Amino acid sequence: MNSTRLGAFGGHARDFTMRHCLLLLPTLLCACVGLPNPPSPLGADDEGSTTQIDDGVESSPADGIGATSTPGNPSDDDKGEDPGEGCGDGKVGEDEECDLGPDNGAGDYCRVDCQINVCGDGYVAHSELCDDGNDIDDDECSNECGPPSCGDGQVQAPEECDEGPANSETGACLPSCTAATCGDLFIQLGVEVCDGTNIDTTCKGEGFAGGPIACADDCTAVDTSECLRCGDGVAEGDEQCDTHDFGGRTCETFAPVDTTVSGGALSCTDACTIDASDCTYCGDGLREGTEVCDGNDVGGATCVMQGPQFGGGTMACTNDCSSLSTAGCCLALAQPCSANFECCTGFCGSDGCTFSDAEPQ
Repeated sequence: MNSTRLGAFGGHARDFTMRHCLLLLPTLLCACVGLPNPPSPLGADDEGSTTQIDDGVESSPADGIGATSTPGNPSDDDKGEDPGEGCGDGKVGEDEECDLGPDNGAGDYCRVDCQINVCGDGYVAHSELCDDGNDIDDDECSNECGPPSCGDGQVQAPEECDEGPANSETGACLPSCTAATCGDLFIQLGVEVCDGTNIDTTCKGEGFAGGPIACADDCTAVDTSECLRCGDGVAEGDEQCDTHDFGGRTCETFAPVDTTVSGGALSCTDACTIDASDCTYCGDGLREGTEVCDGNDVGGATCVMQGPQFGGGTMACTNDCSSLSTAGCCLALAQPCSANFECCTGFCGSDGCTFSDAEPQ
């Protein structure tokens, strides 16, 4: 907080009050002897409108002469952004950094708009002795949110402690010369394992499937009560599945474009992630599972292998991958035919497929 600014404000307040006392004296004397009140020396009209004083201080009756606010603390009308929907319900939402429910904005580490209270935001938190919201380090509130004397090793009001160079975010005395406490968002080494939202681990890091981890009220342990346990049969939070609960997903959910499910089923891993490797899809060009063939993958089958009537050609697969198709095979020599294109030789005669087109069909 700027000392020049404070001094000016204090001087204005004292001068303003003295002037009112002196300027209102004639009114009081007139009232005692029954005379009408003299014209207002302040120049205020009957409506109580705003009046400009010659020292530059502007005031109105509605403002409350000499009203002050706590340094570093915004007024009730200026507590940051309007809280979004859900802010204040005690659960950290998507756009929230914290949510302490009714304790938001009560000087704790979570502001009324569900954002973390940090030094320099103009809100005095547990870990701060002041917060003037500026980056001026040599005014009455330093950039560590403590008094200028903080760090000299001598405890002076309003300091709670001062260990000089030993002041630190992980020690017993914070850089702002406030004593480290649970709830200040700083983890005191050897005393705390977490503090508020300052947690060095996650639910997954603690062996759970996911979910939100919290810090115990005394900051000596992490709270895993909201972490998700893989294996309880209920897919929730970050879990893709849990045992037989796939959240409505099936093999069809993971089907490639232009394919259909031909067999298989989903499975759930020990880490509660979905394994779709057992699912088979007709149309992906891979013969697998119960498929007889898939696209050009006919498992090495040839037209000649399908019977003596075929002399060659290209094997094909039915659209449902359930059987081979001889639609691309051609007839062998002397096999009954009705058109030239049916014969591997390209000629169909009265005695069947032939090498000559003497008797074309």
